[in-house]
Amino acid sequence: MSKKRKDPNGSISREALEFVKNLQTVPSEDSNGTTQADWKTVDSNLILGALYTYTAVGGAILFGTSRDGFLFSVSVYAGGEKATKWFHCIREFDDLQDYLRMIIETFGQ
Repeated sequence: MSKKRKDPNGSISREALEFVKNLQTVPSEDSNGTTQADWKTVDSNLILGALYTYTAVGGAILFGTSRDGFLFSVSVYAGGEKATKWFHCIREFDDLQDYLRMIIETFGQ
């Protein structure tokens, strides 16, 4: 039996509600037949660059996907804090790559 995660504040955040609403509008596939977020489609230099620059300043970074496979996730950790950004595999693919570039530019030398 799986355990449900509880919000430590006892309520559902606005961000969580928006996330659920966004999931309801996810298309089943794009014109190329792509239906899943696949990290091999993302520029590997951006992935490695974000990994190297963020971990070099003492942070941690996690790359993942949503359970339904339509969203990429990038979670950054520092000082006991965590922030996760979600990107739709079709509509927000360029935003994902821009976010990785921003991490590199912000934390790079």
